Amino acid sequence: MRDVFMNIEFDVYKQKLNDCRGALDGLAQSLNLEGLKNELERLHAMQEAPGFWDDPEKSQKIVVKTKQAENKIERYENMVTAWDDLMTICEMAAEEDDDSMLDELKEGFANLANEMESCRLETLLTGKYDKNNAIMGFQAGAGGTEAQDWCQMLYRMYTRWAERHGFTYSIMDYQEADEAGIKSATIMIEGENAYGYFAEKLRGNALYLLDEPENSLSAERQMELSRFLEDSARFYGCQFIISTHSPFLLAMKGARIYDLDTTPVEVKKWTELSNVKLYHEFFEAHRSEFD
Repeated sequence: MRDVFMNIEFDVYKQKLNDCRGALDGLAQSLNLEGLKNELERLHAMQEAPGFWDDPEKSQKIVVKTKQAENKIERYENMVTAWDDLMTICEMAAEEDDDSMLDELKEGFANLANEMESCRLETLLTGKYDKNNAIMGFQAGAGGTEAQDWCQMLYRMYTRWAERHGFTYSIMDYQEADEAGIKSATIMIEGENAYGYFAEKLRGNALYLLDEPENSLSAERQMELSRFLEDSARFYGCQFIISTHSPFLLAMKGARIYDLDTTPVEVKKWTELSNVKLYHEFFEAHRSEFD
C-alpha cells in the first residue's frame, strides 16, 4: 500500500511539472531570452574591441550590463535544467519503483517554483526608474526611544532583505541614538532592479492581506514578525487582515480574531482558539521535561 502511495506522489509531481512547463517557457518570452543572447554577443564584441578600456566610466557600464545579461540567461537555463532533472527523477522512480528520491523531488520542485515566481516578479519591474539603484533613508523623528528602536528594526529588516536577495548596500549616514536604536540612517542599495524592488515595500496607511505569513519561519522569526506588524500599525497606520495559526501572531495586541472553524463565525480571544489550547495542553503535559 505504501508503494502505491509513493507512486501516486511521483505522478502528482510529474503532473505539476507538466503544468508549470508552460509558465517556464513563457518566462523565456518575458525575459526576451533570444534578444538577451544577441545583446550579450554585442557586448562581448565591444569588450574585445581595441581601446575598450580607454574610457573607464563607459567600459564599466558595459561590464555591468554584460554581467546582468549573463546572470539572466544563466538563471533561466538553470531553471530549465532543474525542470529536466526533476522530470528525470519522476521517470526513474516509476521505472525502478524507487521512493528514495521523493524528498529530493519535493525540495527541488519547491525551489523551482520559488525561483520561477521570483523571476516572474522581476519581469514586471518595467518602470522608468526600476532598474536603478535605490537610496533609502530612515528617520526616527520625535517619537523617543520606541521610535528609535523601531527605526533600527526597519534598518535591520531592509539590509538583511537586501543581503538575502543578492543586493549590496553601503552606509551613507548612520546616527546612533543616545539610549537605544538609531536617530537616522541612509543607505545606498545597489543591484539590478533595486529601486523597483524597494519602492514596492511597506507603505504607510495601507491595508495588507497576509496568508499564513508564518510559513517557513522559526518561532523566533514569528515573534519578530509580530512585533514588526504591531509597530507598523502603531507608527505607520497600517492595517492587516491575516490568515494564521501562529500563536505569536494571534497574540498581537489589539488583534480582532475571527474563528473560521465555527459556524457561525465567532469573535474570540486567542486563548480560546482550539489549536492554541492544544499547544497549551501539550506543553503543560511536558512541563516537567523543561525543568
